[in-house]
Amino acid sequence: MPLYVGLSVIGGGVAATMLKRQATRWILAGLLLWHVASGALQHPDYLAYTNEIAGSHPENFLADSDLDWGQDMKRLAGRLRRAGATEVTFEPFNRTYATLAGDAFPRVLAVDPERPAAGWNAVSVSTWKIFGVPKWADGARQQERVGRSILLWHFP
Repeated sequence: MPLYVGLSVIGGGVAATMLKRQATRWILAGLLLWHVASGALQHPDYLAYTNEIAGSHPENFLADSDLDWGQDMKRLAGRLRRAGATEVTFEPFNRTYATLAGDAFPRVLAVDPERPAAGWNAVSVSTWKIFGVPKWADGARQQERVGRSILLWHFP
């Protein structure tokens, strides 16, 4: 983190030099526009932002606590509520994350790592990519993504 201060000073110096030269002003304007657009396109998923290369599947590049801070638990609770779900099979990256959704979160059932349960199954991308739980998610065709950090399936 302290490195960012020095990089910011250097970046400011480079930007000031670029502004003085007519030929590089457009490059600087393009870089600033890219920076603003990149931030706007991530809304409201700033915590899970990786970079443009990772696109909508950052777990293909990196999956750790930066991807999943429980920021999608309220979205998952809302999605399950709209579906009329009373329970979900789910192993969140952190077991306390369900409390972030408040009372709206349905009953959570234990995950069978080998096969999905009948009904709603949610998978934390971090738990899946880091610990390999559940194993069945490797071969399952993705049905729905809730935010950036949770995959959701419904099996009859």
